[in-house]
Amino acid sequence: MYVPIINAALKDQVKQYINNRDTVYVRSGKMYEALIDLYINTGSNWARHTKDLLKKDGGMGFSERIVSFIRHYFSFNLLEDAENITQTTIRLIQEVLSDAALEGWSFDEIVNKLETPDFTATRARLIARTETVGAANAGSLLNAKATGLELNKIWIAARDNRTREHHREANQTVIPIDEQFKVGDSLLGYPGDKNGSAAEVCNCRCAIAFIPVGDMPIKMEDVVLEHKRQIEPFMDMVNASVSNINDSINHQVKINSLNITKFTEGIRNIKFNIPVPVVNLEAPIVNLPAPIVNVEAPIIEVIEQKVDQSEVLNTVDQGVLAVVTVADKIIDGQEKIIELLKESIKPKPKRTWEFTNIIEGGRIVRSNAKEL
Repeated sequence: MYVPIINAALKDQVKQYINNRDTVYVRSGKMYEALIDLYINTGSNWARHTKDLLKKDGGMGFSERIVSFIRHYFSFNLLEDAENITQTTIRLIQEVLSDAALEGWSFDEIVNKLETPDFTATRARLIARTETVGAANAGSLLNAKATGLELNKIWIAARDNRTREHHREANQTVIPIDEQFKVGDSLLGYPGDKNGSAAEVCNCRCAIAFIPVGDMPIKMEDVVLEHKRQIEPFMDMVNASVSNINDSINHQVKINSLNITKFTEGIRNIKFNIPVPVVNLEAPIVNLPAPIVNVEAPIIEVIEQKVDQSEVLNTVDQGVLAVVTVADKIIDGQEKIIELLKESIKPKPKRTWEFTNIIEGGRIVRSNAKEL
């Protein structure tokens, strides 16, 4: 809601420089108007939400007084915030001017750079998010104090992978309503408190809630145990069904494994029963003596003949090697199938659960269970 309003205020500051060509003319008036409107609307709405949670009807008497409280507590601080934002705008403009001096840009090129959407849009989102969290928690705290009830406050962190380490450590911390939360090196009255460092305040998504003095928030380990107690009967039914299915699968896998083993052994027997190829047999030598017809007859010489069988033997060898290669591949494949089947019936790791709790006013109003 406030991103476009704050973005427009930042663009107006840039326009002030462009129109006057001097950062001395960059003012914070429109930014202050945007911030005070954000605090009044967000703070009073969140304070009203807190009033409903605390069941304290008419605790402040309500709308006009909460607006008055917010103006009284934050008007001066918001003037300072608006001025700090303005000084950041001036610094960013000066950085562009420094680049322009080095690169030799014209004034039109400087204007094009300053008027790009990204020059203000990212800052607008950061400012709107940070100020909204601060306003909501500040309004909530003001109203809680005004109820006259004896209350403690509790820090509630957003629980996901973007939550900062110090904010995760502060989660579920309960302290008296007038004391400060220790978050990293900062002392904060509430999430988004400007007394903290930028590292602990900017883009914070945490909240505070309030619980009566003497009460303590429900411990997460107790919630987990209760969830387990409620889920166990259903899990027993599920595990029994899974066990039956696994038994059936195991039986079928064993039959398949046995058949594959027999097939593999048959292939292996065929492989090893193939005779060793005969290589390099000498061709028989035919050396018949020349027949003698008569003494005067000429002697007929029979030339020694050597039969070359190498080509035939090479062909036989290649055939044998091809059969052996195919048999090896079949055996490897069948053994791999057996390995995969055995792997599929190994016991599966025990399933674990994660519980997410919705907390309002220091009480868990809803819990969700998700299997990891």
